[in-house]
Amino acid sequence: MSESSTPVIETSSLSRQALARAILDLESDRPEHVADPMIAYYLGHHVKPYINRLTALAEGQSDGEEGEQVSIGSLAADVEALAPDSETEDKEPSSLRPDVKPSPKGPLPPLSTLSSQEKARWIFMERFISLEKHQEILGYQFQGPDRDRFEEDLEHLLEDLLMLPDTILLAEKEDFPALQKIFASTLLIFRNPFIGDENGNPIPSTIENLRHRFPTFFYKRRKTPNWYEKQSFYTEPFGQARWILCSTDYLNCTLSSPKRKLSSYSRQWHLPSENALQKSVLEDIYDRIVCGEALEEDIFEQNCHSCTSTYYRTHAKAPARLVYTAQKHRKIAIHGKPGIPHWRATKRLWPGVFPTLVLS
Repeated sequence: MSESSTPVIETSSLSRQALARAILDLESDRPEHVADPMIAYYLGHHVKPYINRLTALAEGQSDGEEGEQVSIGSLAADVEALAPDSETEDKEPSSLRPDVKPSPKGPLPPLSTLSSQEKARWIFMERFISLEKHQEILGYQFQGPDRDRFEEDLEHLLEDLLMLPDTILLAEKEDFPALQKIFASTLLIFRNPFIGDENGNPIPSTIENLRHRFPTFFYKRRKTPNWYEKQSFYTEPFGQARWILCSTDYLNCTLSSPKRKLSSYSRQWHLPSENALQKSVLEDIYDRIVCGEALEEDIFEQNCHSCTSTYYRTHAKAPARLVYTAQKHRKIAIHGKPGIPHWRATKRLWPGVFPTLVLS
């Protein structure tokens, strides 16, 4: 596990609970005055990504080569259009409303009394994306038996995570703050093989269908198709539905191959090398979209060319070429080349991988 840059309060349990309540109140549009300067300091770190995004908009940064110019004026117009009028209590579309979670009250609850989703919420905080939120984003309602199975799969994953050498004693002591620190640079996401079409009917989760449903994450279509639209991976779906633990930090592959980096990452978790996986290009794009929609923050938008496990050939006898992605101002770009991409002064993006852990 890499040390997270996320600050963690090392004061009393009461201060930790107060910070958790302040964050949840802020996410649920119930902000209150924070009198404690230490809690206010750490709360400031929590909202810093949103401030950075507003600053970027103020500087008039564009969405990319094929994107549209974004300005504070257009942002203000969007806010004004979404604001409730004087006669309506709440007119904000549900798709833009964050998950409203009740603020924790009183002492931290016993771990054994929590449901799988409540347990994940306490450990991962806002970096746990619930099944309800996945349904809202994907536009697809899980069927009863499937939903029960997804809940069971989440419970099994949490049990495995809390049995790791670094977590087992903390789980027995129900030390939530310490567990939050261990998982501070990770998030839980559910990869579903289906998304909804315009009528909410299930269609396969493919890059083609994701691009159609979430056009704001992609550059505008050209008159001639992009090179990757002719490749098989563009229309290939997921295999099975599963919960994944994703790292929000990439592993720099400038001096080491992705395979060696992933092997080192798994050892940090005291796991066999096969438990740390490299994302396919579909998994990479799916994670970026779902996290961007759920967290309202593009956490994988970093100075990195994300090297995926996907390869393609320009013709039958040609050497295999690596597919890698990059993201700028939300827009996802898909590239391909022989070998690992290198850092260049014109791009300033490091080759890397965003590892995932699978325990079952």
